[in-house]
Amino acid sequence: MNITRRVTLSLLSAVSLFVASEAAAQNWQAAPTFGTATLSAGFMPDPHTTLVQAGGSDEVALVDPSCTGYINESAPDLDLNYVSGGSDLFIYARGDADVTLLVLDPSGEWHCNDDWEGTDPLVAFFNPEDGNYNIWVGTFFPGELEPVQVMISEIDPGSDGISAELPDFSAPPVYETLTLSAGFAPDPQTWPLDAGGSDPNPVEGADCRGFINLAAPDFDLNYSAGSLPLYISARANADLTLLVNDPNGTWHCSDDENGTNPGIVFSKPLSGNYNIWVGTFSPGGLEDAVLQISERGFIVK
Repeated sequence: MNITRRVTLSLLSAVSLFVASEAAAQNWQAAPTFGTATLSAGFMPDPHTTLVQAGGSDEVALVDPSCTGYINESAPDLDLNYVSGGSDLFIYARGDADVTLLVLDPSGEWHCNDDWEGTDPLVAFFNPEDGNYNIWVGTFFPGELEPVQVMISEIDPGSDGISAELPDFSAPPVYETLTLSAGFAPDPQTWPLDAGGSDPNPVEGADCRGFINLAAPDFDLNYSAGSLPLYISARANADLTLLVNDPNGTWHCSDDENGTNPGIVFSKPLSGNYNIWVGTFSPGGLEDAVLQISERGFIVK
C-alpha cells in the first residue's frame, strides 16, 4: 500500500510554509540509523544530544529550493519518541559542515531548515505533539559524511537559558589521548591536570554546573569495552565538575558524586572515544586535580 503524507516545510529564516504536491521519497518507516531517543517533557540533561554522521547521496525530496541538501533517504538518522508537557520543542544540529535538518512530525508534516545560525539548522515546534519524530541530517554536497551533533531541547537555544556554543568535542585534547582496553592494569589509572576554565558548562544536568574550557576536552579516552563497567571520576581539594561526551554523542555530567568530587559510571560502556572535561565550581581559577579511570569503582586515594 502506498502511503502519501502531506508535506510542509517550516523555514525558520523566512517564516514561511509550503505544501508540496507529491509524496516525499524519504523512508520514514525504516529503523533509524543512530537509534531512538525516548524523552518526556522536563527531560534532563537538556539538551539531549546524539552524534550522527550527516549526509548521503540522495537529494532532499522537497520542492522548496531554499531548503536543500543530501541525505540517506532509506532511513532516518534519528527517531524521537516524545511525550509533551506544555514546553516548546527545539531540534537543531551543530557541526563544522554546512548541514540541513529535515523532520517528519507525528502528524505527517515535513519541516526543513538549512541555515538558522551560520550553517547550523534548527526546527522549532511551539505546540509539540506527542508521538514519533523522524529526523534526517543532510549535507550540502552529495556523498560526503560529516560528524554532527543533533540536539533536542525544550529551551530556546537563542535565549539566555542555554549557551549556543557546545564544548568542542572535535578539538585535540589539552593533555593527551588515553587508550585503554577492558581489564587494564593498574586499576585505577590516574592523570594530573589543571581543572577549570572561564566558560560556563552549557550541558548542565540536574544540579550539575561549573566552569570549563569550551575550546577543547582535557582528555580523550579511546576505550575498548568488555563486560566490566567503566568509572570516570576526578578528585581535588576543590569543588569539581565532570563532563563526558560518550561514543554515541550523549553528554553526561556529574557534580558531587563523592563529597565535592564528581564521578560518572557507564554500567554497559561502549567501545569508542570519550571526551572528558574537568571543571571547577567557580570561574577562571585553575585547580590541581587528578582524573581517575577505573573498572572497579570510584576509588579515592
